[in-house]
Amino acid sequence: MNNQNHLMKQKIWMVLDHPMQFSIALALAAYWRDKVSAINLLVSSHAYWNRVDIELYKDKFHEIFFVERPDYTWHPVHIVRWLWQIWRLKRKIKLLGINRDDVIVGLSIFHYLENIVLSTHPENQKIAIMPAVVYKECTRDLNQDIYFTPPEGWVASLFIEPLTGLHHTYCKKEKLYPNTYWRLRYRQPLLEIYDRVVVMGNITEEDRPSGEGLYTIPYPYVLALEGKLEAKSKETKKKVVFFGDSFRDGLWGIAPETYASHLNECLAYLRKIYGATHQLVYRPHPTESDEEIKYLDLNQFEIEKDGMLAELYFYKNLENINAVFSVASTSSRSAFYFFLNAYAFLNVFPFDNAAKTYFRSEMGNIPYDFFIGNLSSVPTRYVKPENINSAKKSCQNVLNMVLQRQ
Repeated sequence: MNNQNHLMKQKIWMVLDHPMQFSIALALAAYWRDKVSAINLLVSSHAYWNRVDIELYKDKFHEIFFVERPDYTWHPVHIVRWLWQIWRLKRKIKLLGINRDDVIVGLSIFHYLENIVLSTHPENQKIAIMPAVVYKECTRDLNQDIYFTPPEGWVASLFIEPLTGLHHTYCKKEKLYPNTYWRLRYRQPLLEIYDRVVVMGNITEEDRPSGEGLYTIPYPYVLALEGKLEAKSKETKKKVVFFGDSFRDGLWGIAPETYASHLNECLAYLRKIYGATHQLVYRPHPTESDEEIKYLDLNQFEIEKDGMLAELYFYKNLENINAVFSVASTSSRSAFYFFLNAYAFLNVFPFDNAAKTYFRSEMGNIPYDFFIGNLSSVPTRYVKPENINSAKKSCQNVLNMVLQRQ
C-alpha cells in the first residue's frame, strides 16, 4: 500500500485544552482534511470554552469530544478526585476507537488529557505542535536554585503519575515569585515522547531548534484563510481594532488612573490617524469592567463586548480589519500571526524594565515596527504579500512531511 492510500485510511486525533489552540486546530484541519479519513478533536474543558460557539465549527471536524479537566492539587480530598478523574478518563480514551494507524496530534502538550492519550496509545504516531514560547518552556533548565517543587508537584510525581501510568511531569514555581504560574513540562525530552515536534512562530535562524524530528513553521492560520487575505472588505470602512486590558488593580505597579491617562493618549492618537477613514473598535478584555471603561475617552470608538476570543475574531473578520493595537496584549501578537499589521504601545507606557522584558519575551520574535515608539508618527505597514506566500508554502511543506509514515 503506498503512503497516500495509507493516509486516506488514517484518522487524526487532535488533543487540546485552551481555545487559543482551537484556532491552530482549525488551520491544521483545513489543510489535512482531504489527506486523511477523519479529523477528531479531544478537548480538555477550560472555562474559556464558554466563550466559543462550537456549533459554528462542527463541520470542520468529524467528531468533537469534550471531557473533564484534571488539575494539580494537594488537598487530600481533591487528590482522591484527581486520581479518580484520570482513571475515568483513561477508560473513556480506550473506548474511543483510536486505531493503531491513527495519528495523535498534541496541541496542549503537557496537560493531563494529552498525557493520558499518549500513554494509553504508545505505539501510535505522535506529533507535537506548539508555539516557540511553549517549546522554550518544555526545554527550560529548571535550576533548583531558582525553582522549587510545590506540594501539588510532589503529589503528581510521587503518587498520581506512578499510580496511573502517565508520563512523569515537572510542576515547579519560581522561588522569587511563588504566587505566579507553574512551570510545567515533561521530565523526558520531547522527542522521547513524540515522534516529531513542530515549533510555530516567527523564528530567527539563531533561535531555530535543530535536530532530527524537529521542524519549524510560521503559525498555520494562513492555511484556513484561503481567499480572505486578498478579499476586499465588505464594509465601507475597514476596522482599526484596539484590544483592552483589565487595569483596575494596577498593571505592574501603574495606578489605574495613570494607566488610563496614558491609554487615552493612545486612543486619541488612533482617532487622529484613522478616525476619518476607518471604523474604530474597542474590544474590552473579558475581565475588564464597565467601571474601568468609564476612565477611557472612547469617543468615535464602537465598543464590541461579544467576548469572542481574539484568534476566532480574526478568522471571522480578517478581510474587514486594517490594523490591530493594544498596550501589550497577546492579541496583537496573534494578529501579527494572521498577517495583519499589528502594534503594541508598550514603549509609551511607564512600565519598568522588568515589565518591558516580560512583555517582550511574551511577544517572541516580532518586527521592530510592531512596537510604537512615539505618538507623533504614522505606524509602518510592515506586512508584505510575499510574507504570506512564503508562510503558506513553508507550512504546507512541513505538514506534508510530518504526516508521512516513518
